[in-house]
Amino acid sequence: MELVAQLRELAGVDPADVRQVVAEVLAALDRAAGGALRDHLPEAIRVDAGLDEPTSAPH
Repeated sequence: MELVAQLRELAGVDPADVRQVVAEVLAALDRAAGGALRDHLPEAIRVDAGLDEPTSAPH
């Protein structure tokens, strides 16, 4: 619970700030895991966190 409280404090109440903090945390965790975390995240989260490029929708 301490991490959650710290994230809330860092992010404040602005949803854009929260999203940025979460993206930075996910990117750091992915780096620490040698890139393995991204394999377990949905594409939308990977893209938001800057871990992946969006795929094109089929035509």
